[in-house]
Amino acid sequence: MRLRFALLFSVFITTAASGQAPKTIPEAGVGPSGGAGGCSPGTAEARLNEADVEAELYNVGALFWREAERTYEVPRGGGADALFTAGLWVSGEIAGVPRFAGATYGRYEFWPGPLDASGQTDSATCDDFDRLWSVTASEVEAYNAGLFRVVPPDLAEWPVAWGAPFYVDANGNSRNDPEAEPVVQLDLGDQGYGTRALDLEAGERPLLLGDQAVFWIMNDAGNEHPWSTMPALGVEVHVLAFVVDSPDPAIAQSTFYRYTIHNRSRQTIEDSRVSFYADIDLGDYGDDYMASDSTRGMLIGYNADEDDVGRDGSGYRTPPPAIGLDLLSGAFGVIKPRNQNFPGPGQNGEAAYRLQRSQWDDGTRLTVGGKGYNPGSTAYTDWLLSGDPVTYSFWTEEDPSGRGRANGQGDRLAVLNGPPASLAPGESRTVDLAILFGQGENRMHSVAKLRTASDSVQSAYHRGGLAAIRDAIVGPGPAPPLPPAQVTTLLAPDEGQELDVPEPSGDAEFAWVAASGADAYLLEFSPDPDFRTVSHQVQTLTPSASVSRYDLPPNVARSYWRVAAVNWGGRSPESEVRSFVYPRFQPGIVRLGDGSPAFVEVVGPGGIDPCGPEAASTDGCDEVGGNGIYGSLNSTLDYAGVEGSDGTEVLSPGLSDDATAPHDFEIRFTEAGSYAYHVIHDWLVRVPFEVWDVGVVPPGTENDPSDDRQLMPLLASYGSTGAEPDRAECVFGYVVPAEPGSGPRTQSVFGVYVVDDDYASFAEAASGLVATAPDGCVDAPASDMAETYRDRDRGVPLAQVVLEQGQPEGRDPVGIDGLTGTVLRFYTTDPPATPAEPRPEAGGLALAVHPNPVRAAASVPYAVATPGHVRLRLVDVLGREVAMLADGERPAGEHRASFDTRGLAPGVYVVVLDTEAGRTSRTITVVR
Repeated sequence: MRLRFALLFSVFITTAASGQAPKTIPEAGVGPSGGAGGCSPGTAEARLNEADVEAELYNVGALFWREAERTYEVPRGGGADALFTAGLWVSGEIAGVPRFAGATYGRYEFWPGPLDASGQTDSATCDDFDRLWSVTASEVEAYNAGLFRVVPPDLAEWPVAWGAPFYVDANGNSRNDPEAEPVVQLDLGDQGYGTRALDLEAGERPLLLGDQAVFWIMNDAGNEHPWSTMPALGVEVHVLAFVVDSPDPAIAQSTFYRYTIHNRSRQTIEDSRVSFYADIDLGDYGDDYMASDSTRGMLIGYNADEDDVGRDGSGYRTPPPAIGLDLLSGAFGVIKPRNQNFPGPGQNGEAAYRLQRSQWDDGTRLTVGGKGYNPGSTAYTDWLLSGDPVTYSFWTEEDPSGRGRANGQGDRLAVLNGPPASLAPGESRTVDLAILFGQGENRMHSVAKLRTASDSVQSAYHRGGLAAIRDAIVGPGPAPPLPPAQVTTLLAPDEGQELDVPEPSGDAEFAWVAASGADAYLLEFSPDPDFRTVSHQVQTLTPSASVSRYDLPPNVARSYWRVAAVNWGGRSPESEVRSFVYPRFQPGIVRLGDGSPAFVEVVGPGGIDPCGPEAASTDGCDEVGGNGIYGSLNSTLDYAGVEGSDGTEVLSPGLSDDATAPHDFEIRFTEAGSYAYHVIHDWLVRVPFEVWDVGVVPPGTENDPSDDRQLMPLLASYGSTGAEPDRAECVFGYVVPAEPGSGPRTQSVFGVYVVDDDYASFAEAASGLVATAPDGCVDAPASDMAETYRDRDRGVPLAQVVLEQGQPEGRDPVGIDGLTGTVLRFYTTDPPATPAEPRPEAGGLALAVHPNPVRAAASVPYAVATPGHVRLRLVDVLGREVAMLADGERPAGEHRASFDTRGLAPGVYVVVLDTEAGRTSRTITVVR
């Protein structure tokens, strides 16, 4: 008997949605206290709140977020934030040496205050300028009317001596009218620089450009650059931020910024770049998309679905808005970091420097298609995802590949870049940024309204600069069209047809009758006829689609499909539902985060059947995959997990390496064991298992040992701390520290081929080296020897299998020695059993849970033999009710309920069915 177990994911870097749980960000670091000018990071703050937006400002180069505080609330008082943070980046070359200053998540490389003529400052100057000056139009009007007994300090002390802009209000209307004196901004060398004060009695007024303005000064030479580790440029930055309390909502819900970058060094800055790093958390961060608009110079953030809501109910709900960072003064491109955490110390600055030039961190040019990282392509671009999302066009998150398959929604980070410039000593450049907001009748209408706002603001800006935005009128924007007519007729494939899709790769053809008014169509698939879950969605601009076999629902005997028509007015009702037959097995090749199980056979010492009569419990054996390993009371292992990163395939035979498919693989725990290479520490280690490619094993047959090939195990572990490697990892076992919600874990296990399949020669050489090592593993020449025997051309067929030591209640933990005789077989082509329907039990009750373990949504089929009152509920291990799934009268027969587990903490829960005939229950494990 073959026993199938769902192989779960272990992902040890966690983020949580804003409004759901604290968002995990890279660890903040403000750098050393000494070096350069010895300045400390600024502590001052101010808030724009005189229009329909509330935004927190800081003088450290970053906006909206600092430590535990985050505020970019729009509309003001609405309770939802549209941005997590935005940071200024400045770079360039001086005498051929790249230099950089930036701000990301508490890694600040700007300090308060100005620089002197030699580009220097000191801690006393920084402390004196640790301030933001905020003035409102109503304060100026109150001063003009003589209503103040004491003038507000920020108005009286507006720092005109250090470049804060001001003008003479000749007619007393509190506005810089065309007939007024021109705006004055002092700079180094001007008379009065550093000493002049604002003369309110003479009619001098701060330039607000709206109804509230905040001004501050900062520099990049006040201390070292601990995040980028790149030298300072010697720039002084003046920032004027303002809002306009306009009757037009699009203007009132926007914020505007003028950054003036002065070169205070004594050398020319070549190829100077100014960029803005943005973390777009549009309400709930977990369902965001992004786009770039090269025609408008704008970075766009919008919602991936029509309901923006976090686990605790927070967010913009529906309709979701869109937000745009619009470089009014001209833009060069948009790109996003490949890794939120960046490469690491010593490389962060180089990566950011390249991103500012629309290059990836390894120097590869941004190119059109997919995620924009396409080494070898020459389809160069400076704008990531620059298609039109409103029409679901390629190249967008809606269709990044040109095949109608949307990206997964989630957190979105991006860098909006300005054009290059050259700054001679004493020269400056000005960059004007607008952050715009649009909320329409649905997510695409919000994008359309955002673009209308951009057009109106830029028109005013080109007509009269920032001052003209105050009088800009955006209007309501385009009215969305009516939703398209319903798709009523599906053409192909026929109902119940068995698809004939070419192997190993190929497409299935679907077609339907066109709908009136449709801009695009959504083709949806589900494993069940009532579409309780949508397993996949394909977008297409035509009434037909070619769907890859890998996008058809896996691991079910019969699948269902339907079509809806869409335009940016909305979505039509769905078509009829049809079924088709294509029993595609998704093998043990999974992608991080997609929730697809690999299937594993586990046989314990002596061949014990975990679902047989010797088992302590057969709970879960009638489920898909049977008796999931995680938390099992009766399998040899407590947990087997597969982990990966950045969407990489983590078990590779079948999809990524034709040389290994359709082979199956085994990890055999034996007394003799084998020898592994620890790739992190360059060690050779003796391990209590062997890794084998067992060849092709057709369904229903036993393995043929004649084609088995033993693989070289590789180990990797990131659990050690400190500068020195943890020598405990010389012994394979549960050596990786436990984390919240988990037990200790083993090193990650890989399997790789050896040259000419001659594992015996590798084992003999490794044995001779390890035998001389007193602590069980040997350092040099481990790396050279392992690389000599490793066959790199044949890839890594088995990747990152992790065992976790759980401690089920009532059972002692199983040590590594206790696993001798255990075999884990990874099936790559043998289809698993179809989901088992509930079997009648005592009292005529039946209950099942699919899938189990579960990541997102679970289906609960149940059956009752006689009519009566039914209560179906979910409880935790303490018996506390978590959710009521059914409560009321039910006729005799089969029924089904479902529930969403995304708001539940990981762990074990119990589904309880109570009827007049009795009670039955099933446990379910929620994983992340």
